Amino acid sequence: MASPVYVWHGSSQDDADATWNSATIAYLTLELALAAVDAGGIVYVASEHSQTQATALTISSANGTVASPVTIISVDKDNSDTYLPMVDDVAPGKIETTGNNSITMSGLDIYIGLKFISGDDILQATVAGTMLWCYNCFFSIADYLLIGSSGYDSVTYWEDCDYEQVTAGGISGNNSYRFIWKRGTFSFNGGSISNYLITPNSSRPSSILFEDVDIQDLDGDDALVNIGMDALTNIMFKRCKVPAAMGGLITGAITGPGVSAKFHSVSSSNIIYQLQENYFEGQINEDTATYYQATYDGTNEYSIKMVSSANAKEWTRPLRFKLAEIWCAANPTLTVELNTDNVVLQNDEFWIEIEYPDSTTGALGGLDQTSRSATITTTPANLTTSAVAWTEAFGTEKPQKIEETISGGQAGVHTVWACLGKPSTTVYVCPKITVS
Repeated sequence: MASPVYVWHGSSQDDADATWNSATIAYLTLELALAAVDAGGIVYVASEHSQTQATALTISSANGTVASPVTIISVDKDNSDTYLPMVDDVAPGKIETTGNNSITMSGLDIYIGLKFISGDDILQATVAGTMLWCYNCFFSIADYLLIGSSGYDSVTYWEDCDYEQVTAGGISGNNSYRFIWKRGTFSFNGGSISNYLITPNSSRPSSILFEDVDIQDLDGDDALVNIGMDALTNIMFKRCKVPAAMGGLITGAITGPGVSAKFHSVSSSNIIYQLQENYFEGQINEDTATYYQATYDGTNEYSIKMVSSANAKEWTRPLRFKLAEIWCAANPTLTVELNTDNVVLQNDEFWIEIEYPDSTTGALGGLDQTSRSATITTTPANLTTSAVAWTEAFGTEKPQKIEETISGGQAGVHTVWACLGKPSTTVYVCPKITVS
């Protein structure tokens, strides 16, 4: 096992003599410690450590690997040979640059309980193939958090991290990368933000997840995502709290297939069914004005509103939404109710797809599409008229339904997808699937 390395909190010791205790050589700066630590090693940073410099700073372990990353942890110096993890009443080790100087963090490193303050940008995972993990860290940034490398395939993972934006700026992506942020807070203390929290790279594929993040201090001119051009990105906000005064979730248009921006349970309140999904083929969100038996408790009724764009295509590229994952007995009949404003849909324009456990292939399952036209050359037929009464807010409602019976299936979880292939059409779908 690699020997640990220590970062001292003092300012007057010589590097060769500075010791955490009488038996251990320590370093005055984090970058010196990272240059010395072996693969799989640990860098202990004294919680009293406060490193400030008026030049750009690059911190990256020289020897960390995917299998054996380096761990950097801020600890409380309890006595000569006991090191305790950071607790609430102990200030974390601080790394700071002043003026227009950035902090660059790369390598294959795990940071726990440190505080980073940048007079300019913080750049993370800046080398192709690098991975950066941050737990219980604090970031204060005067310009941009730049995620991703000058090459490809870098990963940044945050958990229980807080991010303070102190001037106009935000999160920006570079090349192909993955950014995952689970739990933490975003706050903005610099006046008017640049109208968005994150702008993905517009020419490289990327994957981004924000989960359980408390996002604060955005106003009516601000949005979470500026998707921009054909950003080749799949981005998800899940169970995030946002300010009521925020202008919107997304700005810009998705102009390329395969791009998505999803917002599930993202609201200023506790409305867990609030959602919006944005695709090249259209947009999906909840609707509380037009609905039919949408919830099981009978109090918060809503439907799924699917609005296809001109890019939606029959067969090849429909607007697609997962209505339900439900357990069913073998060979069920599943009924989906839908409604439009005086538009009669045919089976090549709207259908359901059901993924189900198959009795012959078992766990591999099957896909039932019998509500769709048999082939692209089949003459389309109108969907069956529905007799249900919707609560609706448009002129002439046209309720229709699809009944699809699984043949050769077995008991298990059935996943139901609604598919809208008619361009420039609005459809309301009840997310409560009837099973018989």
